[in-house]
Order: sequence, then C-alpha cells, then structure tokens
Amino acid sequence: MRFFTLLILLSFSHLFYSQDIVFDDISMGAGYENMLFYSLENGLVAEAPMDGWDISFDVRSMGSSIRINGGMGHSLYYYGTIDEWNSVSLDNLDMSNQLRNKHNSWSLGAFTQISDPENDFDLGWGIYDIVTHIVTGDKVFVLMLPTGEYKKIAIISLASGVYTFKYADINGENEYEIEIAKNDFSGKLQAYFNLSSNQILDYEPEASWDFLFTRYVEDLGDEYYYGVTGVLNRHTIGSYQADNLFDPFVDQTYDENLLNDSVNCIGYDWKEYSMGSGYSLVDDRCYFVYDDLGMTWRVVFTGFDGMSTGNIQLGKIKLESSSTNDLETDYLTIYPNPASQDDQIQLQNISEIENIRVISSNGKTVFQEDINGLTSYIYLPQLESGLYFIEYLIQNKRKVDKLVVQ
Repeated sequence: MRFFTLLILLSFSHLFYSQDIVFDDISMGAGYENMLFYSLENGLVAEAPMDGWDISFDVRSMGSSIRINGGMGHSLYYYGTIDEWNSVSLDNLDMSNQLRNKHNSWSLGAFTQISDPENDFDLGWGIYDIVTHIVTGDKVFVLMLPTGEYKKIAIISLASGVYTFKYADINGENEYEIEIAKNDFSGKLQAYFNLSSNQILDYEPEASWDFLFTRYVEDLGDEYYYGVTGVLNRHTIGSYQADNLFDPFVDQTYDENLLNDSVNCIGYDWKEYSMGSGYSLVDDRCYFVYDDLGMTWRVVFTGFDGMSTGNIQLGKIKLESSSTNDLETDYLTIYPNPASQDDQIQLQNISEIENIRVISSNGKTVFQEDINGLTSYIYLPQLESGLYFIEYLIQNKRKVDKLVVQ
C-alpha cells in the first residue's frame, strides 16, 4: 500500500512539472572523441575534436594562462631557464614534478603552475612588467605528446595582446615561432594550437555557451590524478550543487548566495562507475546554474552511456531570473549614472573585483574585462542609450548593478 501511494505521488509530481522540463540528448561520440560546447538556452552550439589540439591560450583581455590537453594524455615538465633552449636534452629532464591544469579556474593552466608564490608578477611561464604590461617568458618546458613524442616549448612574450612562442623537437629540429593575437578571438575564452600540424585553431563558437563537455585530468584526492569525462563551466557563469533530494527536479529552492565561480563545480562526479554494471547516475542531485543571459536553471543529469557511445542525457528547467535589486551592493561605483551617450563612464573601486561584464537589456555582452586586482578603475566604451547590467565577481559571489545611458 505504501509503495502504491508513493507511485501515485511520483506520478502526480511528474505531471506537475513535466511541461517545464526540457530533456536534451547530446553525444561526445564513441571514445569521447569530441568536446561539446553547450548552451542551456540553445542546446549544443558547437563541437570540436578532442584530439585536435595540444595546448590552448587564454585570450581574454587580461588572460595569460596556457593549458595542455591533459585529457588526451599530454604531460608537461619544467626544464630550465629560457637560456637553456639550445641545450635541452631528455637526459637532463626531471620528470618527478609533472605540471597539470587546475580546473577550479580557467586561469590556472599547466604552464602557470611553476610560478613563484612570493612574486605576484611571476605568471609561471614568464614575468609581468607592471610598467610596460608585457609578460616576458623566462622558462623552457618539455611537453610529451600522447604518441610518446617530446617537444620543447618556450613562451617568449605576451605583449599588446599577442602571444609569441616557439617550439621544436628535443634535438632542435623542426623549430617554429608562432604568434597568436587575442583580437582574432574577440569575446572567446581560449585559442587552441596543434603542434603536429602547426595550426592555430578557432574551436570555440561565436554563440554563447555555458558548459564544455570534455575529457580532463582531475585530482581525486591526495594528489591522485585520473582522467575523467565531465563538465567545465564557462568562466562567466555561476553554479552550485544540491544533494540528498527526493525529487531533484522539484526539491530545494534556488539560493543565489550559494553560487560560486568554480569551473569544475559540476565536474565529473554526477555519475559513478561500478565494475560489471557500468555507469549509474547520482539520482538525488541537481545543479543550479546562473547563465550568461541572467537566467537561472535547474539541471539534472538523467543518462550517461560511457565510452561506447559518449551519449549524455539531461533535463533542465528555466527558473525565474534573479532580481537585480537583491544583488546590488556598495562595492562598485559607476560614474556618472545615469549617463549620456557622450559621457566617459568610469567603474571605480574595482581592485577586489575579479571579472566585470556589461550586459545590454537584450542579454548581449557589450564589454568584459578580467581585473585580478591590477587596477582600481576602468573606462567603459561608448554605449548606446538603454539599460545595462554591470555584473561582477567579488569574494566568489556574483553581483549586479544597473547602469542607465540616456
């Protein structure tokens, strides 16, 4: 009798919310051959070959991080100073300290992991000059490809938004010097590069995306690193995990104060693997996500087939957007506000702010800047008349203020 009553309640619950749930099926392909760029509003917006790239460059305006394709088995090692370029040898390579991407932030690529914690201007692969705003490379790295081949790499500089780097075989043959200009990737997060084909790759879509379904190496605890398949969030969204839910599509209400900007907040552990029985879903969990358009979503993973197909199923519910009045704080000063089209609009008191984004009333991002404490104010570009939302991250919380341009 109790089971029958429970069945009725579940059926009634399903009827109550099923019209609001959008179920989506996407696939990374057999062997997880593709990484997927996914938008909660628009579904799958782009895919790219997982094995098509070796390293990637942060092309945000203040970005300087360089990552490796750890999910495909790439391994990075520090060799020595850049002056040792011509004498690099595997015989002298210390492989005891492998450099890996960290996945709680897009700013923590493998090439940054060798930075001096006592020097705020050491970015790992090079040193930032606070006067010239140029990062000058000072190290040589060795990258082992999944094929077992080794390449030596040195990032020469990041100047005026252009990365310059060189790479070659260990013996010095097949040396190339490459430039990657951030302006060629306006509004995007990463530019990708293939060392074997010597190609700069523009994989990221023009359309907005929230999730990157991909393979990567994660620390499972106590520095036990393992290759996983999961979700990395776009740097502009916030999310958090809710557990122990009887019905993950209904239970627990959204709390904006729990939002955080960890890139791997969703990660890989929404599924579990058991020998003999394969994958099962964590069925009492949902994720709340605040997206690029100012909308809040409830996301529940409903299926995962594993490597044989790479198929993934999820259900999502669009909730009411957060009230910007509830998010306003006294951290940011906008002057003048209201403003006219001819005014030079200044954002002040931003030294503790991590990221600023200006969004028009139709949801389009018209300005974005990573701050990282490097300045106390910035000027906005000329804006057309209308209502804008100034969204920023401070103390791992997402805040929004309004700007009116008359």
